[in-house]
Amino acid sequence: MRVPNPIVLAGNRAIVAFNLADVWALAGIVLLVAAIGTWLVRNRELLPTHAQARARWARVFRTTLLVSRVLHFSRLGKGRPSFAWSRGGA
Repeated sequence: MRVPNPIVLAGNRAIVAFNLADVWALAGIVLLVAAIGTWLVRNRELLPTHAQARARWARVFRTTLLVSRVLHFSRLGKGRPSFAWSRGGA
């Protein structure tokens, strides 16, 4: 494969060729990660505590599990589960 305007790095086992677009993409990723890390360190008080984060993930997991069960029952054609919200809120 041909790389336009390649920058070639040759080693004992391999040759790597990349162009300026690759350099800018990697530089952007590094800057983005550094900026996010700096913001997180400066604004630690805005982050949830460990207990809050665990409770949130547990709630998300329970909701996801419940929805997957509802979808599973509806696909099997074995009737609807007895959850009020799955019957249109009735």
